[in-house]
Amino acid sequence: MNLLLAWRPFLDPLPNIEVFWYAFLLPLSFFLAMAYKGVRLTEFTPALYWREVVRMTLQVTLAIAALGLLTMLLVMVAVPLLAPR
Repeated sequence: MNLLLAWRPFLDPLPNIEVFWYAFLLPLSFFLAMAYKGVRLTEFTPALYWREVVRMTLQVTLAIAALGLLTMLLVMVAVPLLAPR
């Protein structure tokens, strides 16, 4: 209870959230795509809207996953090669 009282939203991270942060990637991508496509589509038909939302959700999710893998490769492969021995 004391930790909850000391938590300041937007200033302190939630405790123990780093264990499953990747679970928020799909909902974040989906809601981002919903908002973006809701504003940017010129011809608004439900079929087109949902197809574009799913397409953008997949693009954002795959791009973030690829960036994560590239960063992991950089840290695990390139950095040890550059470090002095």
